[in-house]
Amino acid sequence: MKHIPYYSVAMPPGALDMVRENLEWSTPSSIVAKIQMAYPNVTPKQIHSAWTVMSEALWKRDRDQMESARQLLAELGDEAEVFDVAIAEGVEQLCWGMKKIGTTLQGKVAEIGMDATFNTNAKNLELYSVLAEYDNTGFPLSYCLLSTAGAIDIGKRTKALEAWTSVLRDTYGVIPHFVHVDKDMAEIGMSRAVWPHAKIQICWWHLRRAVRSRLGNTKLSTTPYAPARAHAEFPFIDPEFRPTGAEDPQESEGDRLVDPEPVQPITVKPARPHALLLRVPANVVQAALNHGKGATEDMGMAKMKRKPEGMAATKPKVCLLMPMGCEPEGSTSTAAALPRVFCGPELRAQIIDMMEAHLCAHPLIPGYAHPSPCAIREWAVWMIYEYCVGNDLREVWAYLWENWYRRGRWELWARAPYAEIPILKTLMSDVSEYIYALSFLFFAPFQAVDVFYSLDAPEPKRARLSDSWIERKAPGEWQELAIAECEHGVRCRFIALESSLRL
Repeated sequence: MKHIPYYSVAMPPGALDMVRENLEWSTPSSIVAKIQMAYPNVTPKQIHSAWTVMSEALWKRDRDQMESARQLLAELGDEAEVFDVAIAEGVEQLCWGMKKIGTTLQGKVAEIGMDATFNTNAKNLELYSVLAEYDNTGFPLSYCLLSTAGAIDIGKRTKALEAWTSVLRDTYGVIPHFVHVDKDMAEIGMSRAVWPHAKIQICWWHLRRAVRSRLGNTKLSTTPYAPARAHAEFPFIDPEFRPTGAEDPQESEGDRLVDPEPVQPITVKPARPHALLLRVPANVVQAALNHGKGATEDMGMAKMKRKPEGMAATKPKVCLLMPMGCEPEGSTSTAAALPRVFCGPELRAQIIDMMEAHLCAHPLIPGYAHPSPCAIREWAVWMIYEYCVGNDLREVWAYLWENWYRRGRWELWARAPYAEIPILKTLMSDVSEYIYALSFLFFAPFQAVDVFYSLDAPEPKRARLSDSWIERKAPGEWQELAIAECEHGVRCRFIALESSLRL
């Protein structure tokens, strides 16, 4: 048996030199292939380890992470400025703004997006960012490192975010028309306090993910539902159409920001107290009526695009009246034969599609309903309600109404309540910044890297853009920015983009 020859597993000096040469503007994964072509025995783990140790010279200034971040910001005073924010007791917070971008865009920002990361550094501080949309391009305005783990005040995170964004507003004159957020209620509460006249717009990507997650959950107990309030606002909502099982008081897509006004409870008395009422979904009834005729009809969205004039407040029913306790021997209940599910897989996509149509509907876009915010909401509620009734989705209706369609929630994600139409639909501009950051942070979990990434990485290309992009010709023209040589030899390709078109 031949012995496998030994070879050195130490990192060759040449490979170390290649890591050092590509240190500042490359991630470990991006240089693995290049190094392995020259040194096949070098493993990705060795490259990652060498890169992590060498890169500390770029951003680590002190063993204490917050102090290290402050010193790094002080060195980069031409690019950023640390905000003087009143920090509450028990709160760790460090806020800074992108000086060149903020001053150049002062008074020009109509939309901003706010998002946060978590668990990207050793101290588990959250990294918040505010990005501005200008001319179909995202520009970073400000960042905040925040931890409220040591504070005991109620609403501590909202107050800390208010302190940061208030300074951002006053320093760079940021008065947006739209504030795009995920469904974090601390961010929403902060936005309402700092920019009271701005439209809060929940990111469609976050909304869709939340709804998909809940529709795919098999748990039947759902958000507590108040059918009397729903019926008082929209009479076509039948208070009898409600979940039959127990409620889950802990289930809610965030806290209640606006509570509905109290209404008198509705007592529904059965017409025949000794009768047993069985409900059959409308699609089952229609299928039975069409049986043998070869007729097929999509009972989904196409049938519910418009509310028929003179629509009655009732829904299709098949009632079987018989004395209680007189079921035939050997018979089994429908519930036992067909176990109830929260939402069938075949129905989830149509609900998501309907919600997207409701989000995009606006009085300036004809074809949905009467061109008014109230009429669009009534159309949207009727559409989703009838779909739930037609498919006997009682728990789904309770979840959708209480979390997305009732007063106080509809205004957070639908575009119809505001006079203008926003450019942004998601927070993908923020997410792209975080994807870039995580390529660094995964290998160097030290919070000063957050600062280094936000300043040294995206800033050169954004700063170079400020003269040729923001101060260029009037909106509406196609612009081409060829491959630009940015600072430190970074090559950033900017393809032709069309400037903002506000409908």
